[in-house]
Amino acid sequence: MTEGKGGKIGDRSIVETNFGATGAPAFIDRVMPVYPFLARRLGREGRVILKLLIDRHGKLRSIEVLEGAGYGFLEAAVTAAKQSTYAPAIINGEAVASAAILPVRFRLDER
Repeated sequence: MTEGKGGKIGDRSIVETNFGATGAPAFIDRVMPVYPFLARRLGREGRVILKLLIDRHGKLRSIEVLEGAGYGFLEAAVTAAKQSTYAPAIINGEAVASAAILPVRFRLDER
């Protein structure tokens, strides 16, 4: 169960963090988003910023969109996040629930 920003899952507090930070959750298996066909055809690039709520067991509980983008970028980023698997955040050697910011960039020159 989720309660608000910086809230709780069950009886534990949620740590606010960013992917890549020390102690932040990490990908076990990262599914890369599929570049949307229309965006590629039109030569568009984009950025989506998601906040992933990951429990102390590494289970993705929810996704909040902080910044979306058209051309199918948002849908591709959310689908990839849902298909990925995660290791939980670690604070003082203990797995904890976290709300982690994940920027997803779409660039035409990347594969």
